[in-house]
Amino acid sequence: MDLSRLKALFPVDRHADIDDLYVRYTERHDASGEITGFVRYLGTKQVLSSRTMRDLLTLADVNVAALPGDGRAFHALQRERSRYQRLGPLGAGAMGEVLIAADRDLHRTVAVKRIHPQHVDKAALARRFYTEAQITAQLDHPNIVPVYSFEAGKKGGLSYAMKLVRGETLTEFLAETRRQIQEQGRPDEAHALPARLELFLATCAALAYAHSRGVIHRDLKPDNIMVGAYDEVLVMDWGIARASDGPADEALGELDDDRAHATQAGAILGTPQYMAPEQARGENDRLGPASDQYALGLILYEVIALHPAIPHGELLATIVRAAEGKKEPMRPVPKRTRVPRDLMAIVDRATAEAPEGRYADVGELAADVRRFLNNEETTARRDGPLQKASRWIAHHRAKALTIGFALVLLGLGLGAFFYFRGQAALDHQRIVQEHKKDALLQLAGTVSRRAREVDGAFDRYEELLTGMVYAAELALNEPAPAAQPVWLCNRFSQPGGAPPDLAPSQVYDKAISVRELCLELAPGVSEASVASRLPQIQSLSFAFFRSKLESHAGDALDLPRARQEALIRDEGVPAAYTYMGTEEGILATYPGRDTKRSDYDPRKRPWYAPAAKKRGPVWIATDSLSDLSGLLLTCAMAVRSPQDDLLAVAAIDLEFVRIIDAFLEQPDIAVPVETYFLTGKGEVIVQSSLRDIAGRVKDYEPKPFPHEELLARFAAEPAGYAFAEGEGGARRVVVWDRISTTHWTYVVEGDETALLGAE
Repeated sequence: MDLSRLKALFPVDRHADIDDLYVRYTERHDASGEITGFVRYLGTKQVLSSRTMRDLLTLADVNVAALPGDGRAFHALQRERSRYQRLGPLGAGAMGEVLIAADRDLHRTVAVKRIHPQHVDKAALARRFYTEAQITAQLDHPNIVPVYSFEAGKKGGLSYAMKLVRGETLTEFLAETRRQIQEQGRPDEAHALPARLELFLATCAALAYAHSRGVIHRDLKPDNIMVGAYDEVLVMDWGIARASDGPADEALGELDDDRAHATQAGAILGTPQYMAPEQARGENDRLGPASDQYALGLILYEVIALHPAIPHGELLATIVRAAEGKKEPMRPVPKRTRVPRDLMAIVDRATAEAPEGRYADVGELAADVRRFLNNEETTARRDGPLQKASRWIAHHRAKALTIGFALVLLGLGLGAFFYFRGQAALDHQRIVQEHKKDALLQLAGTVSRRAREVDGAFDRYEELLTGMVYAAELALNEPAPAAQPVWLCNRFSQPGGAPPDLAPSQVYDKAISVRELCLELAPGVSEASVASRLPQIQSLSFAFFRSKLESHAGDALDLPRARQEALIRDEGVPAAYTYMGTEEGILATYPGRDTKRSDYDPRKRPWYAPAAKKRGPVWIATDSLSDLSGLLLTCAMAVRSPQDDLLAVAAIDLEFVRIIDAFLEQPDIAVPVETYFLTGKGEVIVQSSLRDIAGRVKDYEPKPFPHEELLARFAAEPAGYAFAEGEGGARRVVVWDRISTTHWTYVVEGDETALLGAE
């Protein structure tokens, strides 16, 4: 390392031991306690086992507890213990740690950030921690993590609770994008460049709001940006943020972590890879919104190129590069692709070395990115004459087509004397081909949109099933509630043996209970052998009711209870049954008994074994023994103990008829088509022409796709189109798109002439 360059960039004129200062990278103070040098880097991450973490981050059922007595005992208890029960660590640094915790009062899972016990007595750390909590709590914005409460422990410890974000960091999101490109050749729609830029714009919205409130973040990086399960974006970790009217930065004392790419505290604040030059030079009094904008520019670079603008490296070398404003040349992933010049210009302007060379504010940066997405001229790079014409054509296709057609007619008129007949034929053929191409692209877009809708719906069913599994894991590993009644199907005809709400159903054509699970035992299983397990399973009635009800609509839980029960009993919802089979041979179904067979053993059914052997949801097309319907599409998932032993398999059934009506019908396509779901092996799971018999057929028999020559392309290409020969030699057009949730292929097939137009 060239220390002379360092000394020029970081003037420290009060030290004779400056060489030692830069070599050790530790915080040093003069006699008054003022920070005069570098400090160690913070940042260490502890991760729970994947099983425990998955369970804790899964949405649980709502659990409402009554306030005891007149509330006095409740508040007396509150004074004796913390509101939050710590469940385990999420991450840690040298100053503090983040824990996952249960809110005892409101029965929800939260994240709790607290100072390490060894730093409790450090006044400067305590003040900074309190400032962080205040700033984060007062920044009331959809893209900033909300703070719930602040606590001071009996031993002086400080902590605050905030929303537990279920999702991944932007770093992990971009890593997944790279993985998709390496394995599939291109990312899916959710990870494509337009989608990534939308996430970046949400980040800009959060920072623009913070700046309007006089707050600068000072530590923006992909690790501090969370992407939620539903594409919500939250800017996290405001630990070194500063308000315009807040106190100056204090000396924090030496800390015990020296990692090279985490947040620092002291003379240089932030993460070197994402620092503005003025920040990397330690000029903290010059930091402002423009410094945050520089970090956003580096993040935009990474969102586009999928690699950092400043690579990981030795600490001081990274700081020097940041101080000089040097970025790596963009090497887009995949290779041989071109980065749009407008985006490169936006990055260059946001990361100008001098703050005055950057955008006026973050809002202007976001506006330029939005202009790029809308195919409009950006302020960072003005259009030339050709580009202006190209954009005009893109925004005025009808006028451009009219002008172009007029020019073609003019050309035809001038040459008609010599080439009229031949030229007319060629023009006609060209127009027909253009029309067919446009129709094909329009068809591919329709299929792609439909596939994304299917993907979202299947993802929703997997989420409902995961909630059932999580509730079952808790119930099967804890004692059942006291005096929990058990409702066995074989006792329903006995006095007092049936749930009180047992009543006839128009949908199920029999008497059902909409409030209780129906339990039955497999052949050879005695009630005495499972006596302790039955109450645990019965306590899951609401969890299974909830998943079935929410298959109707996300807001169905907000409906009055009478309306909810009417939906299930007399109108029907997409999930035909929610149920679970245990290793002991207990079958729990909702609503009511699903089969009249007396020898039904859930452990021997085709939905049980595949799910028991795998992690996560498994989709299976199964035979039907149901009284309700014909063929069923089942989503099943294993229920496991904390020791990872198999306890049960939970499942949701969807009727083929509803699947066809909801997903395989094509209202946006005016001519008849055949639509399929195909497995990775090319077997037909369900097709639209089975609509009339799907409700009567009971035995599932997979059939091969009629155009076997296309199966290799389905496997190699996530989306595309092709032409195949149909019956009588008629040409068929086949369009497909991958469903990422189930890894199936969504295929639409139809007559070429009907779909694309005649020759």
